[in-house]
Amino acid sequence: MLKNPSKEILTPSSKANGRSPVNMPFSRQQLLKHLALLNTMPSPLPSTLPPSPPASRICLTCCWTLAKRKPDVGLDSDNKPKRLRTDSSASAHPEDGEVADDHNVSILLHLAPSFFPTPALSPSADQSEAILTTSSILATLVFWSTYPPSHKEYAQITNAPPPNSLYHIHGGMVAKLELMEALVMFVYSLWCKDYGRGVVNPETWLTMDAYISWCKSKWTPEEGSSDVEKAFYGLIFMFNAFIHARIVTHCHRKARAELQRVTEVTRQAVSTAIADAVTHGSSLGAKSQSTPPMLPSPASIGATSSANSTPTNRDAANSVSAPLNLIQLGSMNEVSHSLELAISEMTTAQTHLNFSTMARHFPRTFARMVHSTLKSSEEHEVDFEDDDGELFWPGQSITGEGLAWLCFMGEGMVKEFGKQFEYKGLKGVVPKPDQLHPDPRQRPPPPGVASQR
Repeated sequence: MLKNPSKEILTPSSKANGRSPVNMPFSRQQLLKHLALLNTMPSPLPSTLPPSPPASRICLTCCWTLAKRKPDVGLDSDNKPKRLRTDSSASAHPEDGEVADDHNVSILLHLAPSFFPTPALSPSADQSEAILTTSSILATLVFWSTYPPSHKEYAQITNAPPPNSLYHIHGGMVAKLELMEALVMFVYSLWCKDYGRGVVNPETWLTMDAYISWCKSKWTPEEGSSDVEKAFYGLIFMFNAFIHARIVTHCHRKARAELQRVTEVTRQAVSTAIADAVTHGSSLGAKSQSTPPMLPSPASIGATSSANSTPTNRDAANSVSAPLNLIQLGSMNEVSHSLELAISEMTTAQTHLNFSTMARHFPRTFARMVHSTLKSSEEHEVDFEDDDGELFWPGQSITGEGLAWLCFMGEGMVKEFGKQFEYKGLKGVVPKPDQLHPDPRQRPPPPGVASQR
C-alpha cells in the first residue's frame, strides 16, 4: 500500500528520523497564514455583470466635468498639479500579493481634457429631434390658439395656459421663442454629431432647409415689429448662412480635387492637339514650297498684321472639351448653390443682427461675448445650459466653423428676451394633444426632410 508523502513528511516520526520535507514547498505555519489571508479577501463579482468600460471611455467621461470655462484663479504652490512620477525604481516590480496600479489609465485621465475635448452637456440626437418635433408642433398650435374662434386657423388646445398668465397674453411671442429654441437645439445636435465623428455630412445639414423656411415665415417682420424681433429674424438667416458656408467648406475639397484631375487630363489633351496641329501645318507648308510666295501689297500689310499676330494653336486648343461626369457636375453645382445662398443669407442677416443690435437689445449676452477669454476653437468648453458662462462671437462663416457659437448666442438671446414673459423654455411647453391641425398643409415640416431645390 502506497503511503501519502505529505502525511509522511508532517508526522513526528519523520522528523525524528532526520528526513527533510523535500516534497513540501511551504511549511505548516506558512500554509495556515496563507489560508487566513484568503479568508479576508472579498467574494468575486458574479459573471453576469457587464464588462468594465475601456480606458478611453473613462477619459471621455472625465471631460464632461472639466469642460466648463470659469474665470481664471491664480494657483498657489499647494494647488498646482503634481508632476507624474516617472522614476523607474518606484514600484517597478510590485511585491507578492500587491496589485500594480494602472499607470496608463492615470496618465490618460490626467491628459483627458487636452486629447479628448467633448462638448459639455450636448443633447443627444434623439433628444434634440424629439425637442424639435414637439416644440415646433406645439408652438404652432399656440399660434392657432391665439386666433379668434371665428378664424379658419383657430385651434383649441388642451391644458392651455391660464388666461391671466403671460404665456397666454403673449402667446404669439412665446410660441415664436419656442420655435427659435427648437432650431437652436437641433442645429447644436447636428454640430455635436459632426464634432464627434470629425467629418461633415452635407446631406444631414440640408435637412434643415424646410424647418428654417418655416421659422422665417413665422418671424417675418411686419409693420410695427420691434428691433428685437428683427434681430431674431436675422438670426435665422445667419443660421442658414453658416450652415451653407459649412457645406461649401466641406464640398469644395472634393470639387477642387475633381477639377484638378479634369484640368490635368484636359491640359494633356490640349498639348496633344497643338502638337498634331503643328505637325499637320508643317506638312502642308512643305508641300507648298514649290510655288514661290507672292509679295503682299502695301495696302494689305496693315490689315493683316493683327491676324498674323494671332496664335496658330488657338483653334486646336478650343477644339478640346473637358470630360465631366454627372457626379462631378453635381458636386460643383452643390458648391455653387451653397455659396450663392450663404452670401445672400448673410447679407440679410447682418442687416438685422450685428454688434450694435446685440449691445442695445441683448446687453447681457453681448457682455458675455465681449469680455470672453475663449478662443474660436474652444466651442467644446462651453456649457450649453449655463446662463453666465463666457461666449464668443460666431466669427466668419467662410471658415465653416462657428455654428456652435451661434447656437450659444441664440440660446442666450432667447433666455434674455424671454424673461419679461416668464419664458420657461421646454418646461413651459403645453402638453401635446391627441390630434393635430386637421389641414396637413398648415403643419410645420417634420425634421429630417430635405427641401427640394
